[in-house]
Amino acid sequence: MYPYLTSRFNLEYSALYVSGPTTEPVTITDIYKALVIEADNTPYDAGDLVAKSRAARIEAEGILNQKIGPQVWDIVVDFWPMNWQLPLFPVSSIVGIYWIDWGGVESTVDPSIYAYYPAQNRLWLKPGFFWPDGQVYPNGGIRIRVNVGISYASLKDNVRQAILLRTGTLANIREDMTVGTVEQAAKVGTFEALLGATRDYSV
Repeated sequence: MYPYLTSRFNLEYSALYVSGPTTEPVTITDIYKALVIEADNTPYDAGDLVAKSRAARIEAEGILNQKIGPQVWDIVVDFWPMNWQLPLFPVSSIVGIYWIDWGGVESTVDPSIYAYYPAQNRLWLKPGFFWPDGQVYPNGGIRIRVNVGISYASLKDNVRQAILLRTGTLANIREDMTVGTVEQAAKVGTFEALLGATRDYSV
C-alpha cells in the first residue's frame, strides 16, 4: 500500500507502507474540545471524526516531510547503497535489510556489516565489509525495513493544533477547501502556516 517512486542521490527507490500508527496523535476527546461540543451531545460520528483526524495527520506528514507516530515502512531499491541518506524521516531504527537472489530466495543481511547514523539519517556499509555476494533480483530486489515517525510525546504543539484544525475543517466543510469563501481559504492557510515552522527541508 501507499507506494511512491522517486530518487535520492540518483538511486531510485520505492517506499512501501507496512503498518502503523495504531493510534492518532489527537484523541476523540481532543477533537470534541476543539469543536467545542459535548461528547454526549454531538452531531458528529466519533468514528468519522477519527478517520478525518487520520486524514489530517497524513496531510500534515506531506507538508512536514516527516512521518508522525510509530510506523513501519519498506524502502525498496535495485542496487546496494554504499553511503545513502534514507528517504524517510525520522528513522528510529533499521528493522532489517533483505535481498532476493535470481532464484527468488530472500535472505537477511547480517546487521553487523552496516550502520545507521540518526543525526545524518544515513545508512553506511562499514569499512572492510561487503554486501552479500550474489546477483540481486532485478526491479526491487533489496528491501530496507525501517521504524519511522515522530513520537507523540515529542510532537510539537503547533503540529497537534494543525491536525485538530484540519480535522474540524474536514468535519464542517465538505467541498474542496482550496476554493470558495475567504473563511475556507483562511483555514487552509492557517493549517499550512502552523506546519511550516516545523517542516524538514533536508529530506
